This record gives sequence, C-alpha cells and structure tokens, in this order.
Amino acid sequence: MSLESRFWDKVDKSGDCWEWTACRTHDGYGQFAFKATKPQENRYAHRVSWELYNAAVPPGMYVCHSCDNPSCVNPHHLWVGTQRENVADMYLKGRNPRQDGVHNGRAKLTEEDKTAVRIFYRLGQASYERLGREFGVTGTTIARVVNV
Repeated sequence: MSLESRFWDKVDKSGDCWEWTACRTHDGYGQFAFKATKPQENRYAHRVSWELYNAAVPPGMYVCHSCDNPSCVNPHHLWVGTQRENVADMYLKGRNPRQDGVHNGRAKLTEEDKTAVRIFYRLGQASYERLGREFGVTGTTIARVVNV
C-alpha cells in the first residue's frame, strides 16, 4: 500500500473538517508513522496532508489550521506560516493560552534559567538580589523562583 493510501485510509472525510481517526497527541493533533522501518518517524498528520496535497513545508515554517481543529487534515483548512503568524491568528480568534510564568511572551526567565537560579541559591553562591541583577529580574522574582 502506498504512503498516500495508508494516510488517507485514516481520515474521515464525512464533514467539512476531515478528521484524523488514528493516533493523536494529548492536544488532539494527528500522528502518522511516516516510515515503515524501525524506528518509526511520527509526523503530524496535518503536515503530511499539506505535503501530499501541496508541497514540502519550508524549514522553520508551521502548517496552521484555519478551522482551529487540531485533528483536521483537510488541506483546504491548512495554511503555511511562521510561528508569529500562527500566534497572531490565535490571538485574533480569541484563543489565548496560559499567560503565566514562561508561558508569558514577555517572561525574562526560561526553565533553564530557573533551574540555574535554584542551583546557585542552594549552593549559597548568591543572594536573591545578586541573582536578580545577574538574570535581569528583581530579587522578589528570584525569591518566587527559589521558593516554588
């Protein structure tokens, strides 16, 4: 069976959105085992749909849903854009995700930064204020990171 046949056999085309009926991520995005060899390469089904119907997705680009249905693989509901364009689309549609901590686009500390802060503080190498200066945040922010 061809790759294309294997793919479309896992799609329910009965509605406007073509629903992926096989394996999905916890967020609802379809996954397709792209290679029959071990180890399998799992790909997002909507990306495979785009590539089967259109062309390869340029490096660093996203395949986005105009329908906002993560399990949809209808190529007419998909478009290629940057991460910034995808996020802008999400905000325009009022689907804002969590905005706290590292989920906030203006957050200054990454998860790696937070880990480093905790290690430096536990080793007694710096105060909240000194770590705050080094990481570009307030001592209060460092205290929150350390005491979570």
